[in-house]
Formats: sequence, C-alpha cells, structure tokens
Amino acid sequence: MFRKAVSIAVMAVMVTGYLIFLKVYTSQEQNEVPVIGFDEEHIEMSVSEDESRLLDGVHAYDAEDGDLTDQILIDSISPFDDQQRRTVRYVVFDSNNRPAQAERTLTYTDYTPPVISLTGSLIVDNLSEVQLSRLGTAQSSVDGDITNRMNVKIGSLEENSVRMVLTVSDSTGTEAVLTVDCDYDRNLYLADIQLKDYLLRLPAGTDFDLRSNIQDIQIGKQSNMQLLDQVSIQTSVDFNTPGTYEVYYFLNSDTGSSGRCKGIVVIQ
Repeated sequence: MFRKAVSIAVMAVMVTGYLIFLKVYTSQEQNEVPVIGFDEEHIEMSVSEDESRLLDGVHAYDAEDGDLTDQILIDSISPFDDQQRRTVRYVVFDSNNRPAQAERTLTYTDYTPPVISLTGSLIVDNLSEVQLSRLGTAQSSVDGDITNRMNVKIGSLEENSVRMVLTVSDSTGTEAVLTVDCDYDRNLYLADIQLKDYLLRLPAGTDFDLRSNIQDIQIGKQSNMQLLDQVSIQTSVDFNTPGTYEVYYFLNSDTGSSGRCKGIVVIQ
C-alpha cells in the first residue's frame, strides 16, 4: 500500500513538473514572436508618393533573429474611416515563420475622389452593352486607372435614348457616380465631330467657348477643320448655375457632309 502511495505521489510530481515545463516553454515560445514598432503611430503622405513611404519609421526585432526591419511587409490598407483615415497593417516573419502584426493610421494630404470621364460622343448607333461601357473611364488619385473596376448600368430604350449610370470606387472606398443619357441614332453621318473633352467640368462663373472644345472634324479619316465655322451648337448650359448640361454639335456643310456629336458640361 505504501509503495502504491509513493508511486502515485511520484507520478503526481512528474505530471506537475511537466505541466510547469510546458507552461514555461509555451510562454517562452510566445515571447519569441517578433515585435513591430513605429517611430510614430500615425503617418501623413501625399497620394503621389510611392507606397514604400509607408515603411518609413517602421522597425521590427526578434530575440533570436535580431533586426527584421528590412523584412517588414505591408499586409493591407483599409478603406477610409469616418475621419478620412486609413489603417495600414504590417506583418513580419521570423526564421521559424512565426508572424507578428501591427497597425497604424494613414492620412493623405492631397486626396481627391475618383473621377469618371467620357471617351466618346453620347450619340450612338449601337446599343450593345460593350459599346456603351467603352464610353467611360475612371481615374483615382491613389490607384491610378480604375476603369476595370467601373460598373455600368444600362437602362431600357426610351424615345431614342437610353440612360447609363456609371459607378466606381477606389481602394479608399470613395465612390463616384455619373448618370448620362445616350441618344440612339442609326443615321449615317459622313462627318465625325471629335471633342477634346466629352465631359467638361467647369467652376461656376467660367467664361468658356464651347466651340473651342472641338478637336477635329474628320471626313473619310481626313481632317476638315475648315468646316469649324459651319458647326452649330445647341445647349441650355448656364455657366453661372451648378448642374449637368447636354451640349449638341451639328454639322450640315455646304458640301453636303453632315455630322452630330453630344457631350456633357458639369458646372460645379
């Protein structure tokens, strides 16, 4: 009986010792995870600066591997919060592939929302979704060209026009929306009136000559800018009142060549 009691006591001591060892070992393993630190918990930068700027003032250290600063990676950058800040998450791995993560906030000094532009006339002879989708492009001050992120919603044909809603968001989560009406016209026009900007954004009070927005008049792929004075312009645009206005350009030349073009003017 005595031997049995001793054996049980010895076993209990061994189990207790093992649990203590396991706890200490696990604690040491956890403490050996790398540590990421910052000179500043918040960073400000221009949208034009390279993403590598986000690594300024970030350092990492591991008890076993030493300085791991040059191995820090940017794991993710969140959309804006309600204070127009983004959260940057950093990650680094030690030689045993154990990760450490840390976060700090980011503010842009010169951020501007994404902009949707038009690349062609809003008078079309084909209502295919592919052709209409090609009428828009999008740019982001932080992401560059984001046309491939743009969504185009095309409505039904009503009185020879179709409404098109273009929406796009950049990586900050900021959305831009443009709603335009495309005119459907299957008539054959020999003259192709081309504009410098099919969507003009002008501040209220601007004195702008809409004729100066004509880039070229092509007939049979030949420039015919001598016909510029024969182009008539129809629009209700009020350069003093904010709003979105349609502008029509018509050509009925003395030689019989005709052409139509439609653009948009946004007074801001």
